[in-house]
Amino acid sequence: RGLCNKPCRWTYDLLGHDSGLSFANKHCLSHKDLCLYGQVPHLIEAGVSSFKIEGRMRDVDYLSFLVTSYRQAIDRYYQGISLPLDKDPDWEKMNAQRMRNFSLGSIFGSTSLKDVDLSGDRELALSTGPRKGKRLVAEDYRSLNKVEPHSMALSVKINSADGLKVAIAKGIKTIILPGYLTNHPDSFKSLQEIGGAIEEIISNGSEVVVDLPRIVMADDQEWLDAVLELVQLNQVNAVVAHDPGTLSRVTTLGIKGWAGCG
Repeated sequence: RGLCNKPCRWTYDLLGHDSGLSFANKHCLSHKDLCLYGQVPHLIEAGVSSFKIEGRMRDVDYLSFLVTSYRQAIDRYYQGISLPLDKDPDWEKMNAQRMRNFSLGSIFGSTSLKDVDLSGDRELALSTGPRKGKRLVAEDYRSLNKVEPHSMALSVKINSADGLKVAIAKGIKTIILPGYLTNHPDSFKSLQEIGGAIEEIISNGSEVVVDLPRIVMADDQEWLDAVLELVQLNQVNAVVAHDPGTLSRVTTLGIKGWAGCG
């Protein structure tokens, strides 16, 4: 988030065979920051109705000032008030607290060398070399309670009837079923097929976990209701929930929830 040491912060040697430009040890990729504060009237007249303020690496006080400044500049335009930049205290403060120098980018034409800060004078000083670490001593380690070993159990996620047969034949302890339908030709095609797979797993002595949809939209609620009803009816061991809302819902229903990667 701005504290990286990406290529834009590196120095380069530039050899311009055709243009004749050449630089040594310059910040050739250090583009100046886009700032269109002084162009607010032109932007509004061009049809712009929304402004995005970049706020990385800035404290809340400065961001509040920045947003307020743009808001006031927009209001002045609609009030018919013109305030030159050289008499604008907000612009003076904005310019004084800049991190990189400002540029108008490509709003009035193509970018060129004037939009690059070759000196890199305003770049953050970031260490890229090795640092000697502190050697740890016994006092640096905290004592841990003894952890009793646990037996390992294999769980396998399957997506088809054929996969289910193999998992059961291999004696898999926990079988994870999809709680959704896909277009894959071998996948389960209905809620009834998923229900049949649940019953088959239970009858063979394995545990069942149903993997709920990773993204649940408003139109998916009816399907999710049906899946959770099936889970409760068959006393499924757990479900995999991929968002806080679904996890909260299954917990409220008294269903054991696993946190998914969604």
